[in-house]
Amino acid sequence: MFETVYKGDEEYTWKEFRKKFRNISIVYLQDGCAPCYPKFINWHKRMEQIAKADDYTVLFVINARDYANFIRNARIYGEVDERYYHVMDPNNRFLMNNSSIPRTVLDRSLLIDRDNRIKMVGEPFFNADMTKVFHIVTGVDN
Repeated sequence: MFETVYKGDEEYTWKEFRKKFRNISIVYLQDGCAPCYPKFINWHKRMEQIAKADDYTVLFVINARDYANFIRNARIYGEVDERYYHVMDPNNRFLMNNSSIPRTVLDRSLLIDRDNRIKMVGEPFFNADMTKVFHIVTGVDN
């Protein structure tokens, strides 16, 4: 679905990215969606507070044409140290290619494994139980 993944100014092929990360939390966001900007910032801040495996990361799928514009809008809600990866999805391919998954589920975030199987729905930092499930699924000993 995506050929290129970005982290800051660095660019990776999808194949390189998937080779490095076995488990990925996919967070769908839209430019112009007011709740999406605080969500983006919250993911960055809250994920730093929990233990993670080396082969885990967060991938933001952003329905927008321009990342710089999205970041500018997000920074209205607070500063963020961009630690995670993103893909730009101006044509909404993510939603179209996952139309069998309810939109309410896609909006909550998905944790997928190496085979793109959904292992968890929701934010790993939502509460202690979700963090525990996250650690079990990703193999973090805590």
